[in-house]
Amino acid sequence: MKHIFYFAILCLMMSCNNSGKQEVKAEDFKVNDEMFRSELVTLPMERQKEIYRTLSPEMKHKLYEYKYTIDLASDRLTDKEKKYLTQFKNEFCTIETFSNPEGISEETQSYCIQSFKDNLGWSDDKIYIYSMTFMTADEIEKYIEDQSK
Repeated sequence: MKHIFYFAILCLMMSCNNSGKQEVKAEDFKVNDEMFRSELVTLPMERQKEIYRTLSPEMKHKLYEYKYTIDLASDRLTDKEKKYLTQFKNEFCTIETFSNPEGISEETQSYCIQSFKDNLGWSDDKIYIYSMTFMTADEIEKYIEDQSK
């Protein structure tokens, strides 16, 4: 009986440890009449940019919301990085930003880049991966890896 009790405690502890590591999945969606998001991120970068430019502000916003849902749920970022990136997302990843044909001003972009470097010690590559593309960190790294083959 004692062994069953210890086994039950062990199982309970293991289930508690695994419950915090739930994988976040965001649902794929159509970005236009011809393709889904999952297809868009596999295209050559120039083609992605061409398609992106044709999308509505709402769809551009949806692409970045998807990205941040995945990236902020991953365990690749520290809590400090997640907090900082969430603040960035909440301030700049808005429908108003995507509705503005000029996007974020160069001055604001420079400020954000410097802020990522100063506050998080991020490299230009990491800043690009987490703030300047609608691809998730995993997707952009896979894309770069595939391009180098």
